[in-house]
Amino acid sequence: MNIELTDEQQNIIKDAVSWFYNSSDQVFEYSGPAGAGKSLVMHAIIDALGLDEWEYAAMAYTGSATTVMKINGFVNAKTIHSSLYKPIEETITDPYTGESRKRLRYIYAGLNSDIVKLICIDEGSMVPFHMGQDIFRTGIKVLVCGDLNQLPPVKDKELFLTNPDKVHFLTKIMRQAQYSAIVEFSQRILHGEDIPPGDFNDVIVLPRDMFEQYEDHIIPKYRIIICGLNKTRDYYNYHIRKDILGKHSILPELGERVICRKNNWEIELDGVNLTNGLSGTVASMPSISTFTKKGTFKLDFIPDLFPSVTFKSIDCDYPYFVADNKTRKCMKEFGNPLYRPDGEKFEFGYAITTHLSQGSQYFNGIYLQEYFGGGYDINKRLNYTGITRFRQKCIYVIPSLGIQVPILKSVVSINGRSV
Repeated sequence: MNIELTDEQQNIIKDAVSWFYNSSDQVFEYSGPAGAGKSLVMHAIIDALGLDEWEYAAMAYTGSATTVMKINGFVNAKTIHSSLYKPIEETITDPYTGESRKRLRYIYAGLNSDIVKLICIDEGSMVPFHMGQDIFRTGIKVLVCGDLNQLPPVKDKELFLTNPDKVHFLTKIMRQAQYSAIVEFSQRILHGEDIPPGDFNDVIVLPRDMFEQYEDHIIPKYRIIICGLNKTRDYYNYHIRKDILGKHSILPELGERVICRKNNWEIELDGVNLTNGLSGTVASMPSISTFTKKGTFKLDFIPDLFPSVTFKSIDCDYPYFVADNKTRKCMKEFGNPLYRPDGEKFEFGYAITTHLSQGSQYFNGIYLQEYFGGGYDINKRLNYTGITRFRQKCIYVIPSLGIQVPILKSVVSINGRSV
């Protein structure tokens, strides 16, 4: 299918080709909102340069964003970490027990600039500043795309897309996306416009009080809940398991939703690492027989965005899995003498925070608009990031209006239009 490029897209492609051949600048950056065709432009730049698959390195910061790149046609995509670093084994002594054990340490390996002519980075706003030195050490030209409207890195400064004078902008929504209510409402959020309640085909907007009235009927029809606050995430993970699904086991059961909460660069399948924020389903039934002396249990894990990949027999940290949120934070503190981490850190993943969802995409889901704190700009970026995680359909839950909205009763009614 031939896709007609906008004049903005054509100009960015032309400028990128000129930069590649004529500019001494190492980096070319462009940004655009949802529906502007950022991945399409990156493919077009690669084609215009005549680069074969092995001549460019496609990468993103998180495993989720890398998987989205693969879905968008960058089959050789890897995480930045997997692309630039290699593991070496070393022996360390535990300062609390005196035990010696082996671990992998990652050192910079770079890329072969005789082969790789271009680094292509997607979701550039997610890349933390501390990775910049190693990316630039390759000496290879770097093509970066992203969305300035999304959330910045949580624990570091942004590396890319920070200087408007250096960033090329896509502003026009492609014709194929113009009829998407998800794209339309994302634009309304960026322009500070109110989100009205109603049925808009691929987006249904419900006030919070109405959603809560019908939530037990609505939630099972959707893949995931994205929310702003950790306490909301914890509530819905508990409520969905116990009250809606009737699950009473401590360990996750076959088909349940979980999310990885810590990077492990040693575990990789098809260029996808086991990284913080990677959500998916349990593909095996953990039992007492899977427990080890180290306090772990085994499960198989299928990522949402890459169902052909199954991480087999992952050793999951049992004390972390069953702990509350406050205890988990303590467990993740480096050097905590009261806790020796064994196994991978997983939690139930029926609901996740917007920060954790960044870089991921879901075919459908529910977004709960909440006030995060930190001012107008961060909340605008939070809501924009939340609604743009969905590809086909979502329920967008706005704060309660304090008035009756009878037109929406048919939307959530079992006998009316199915949500």
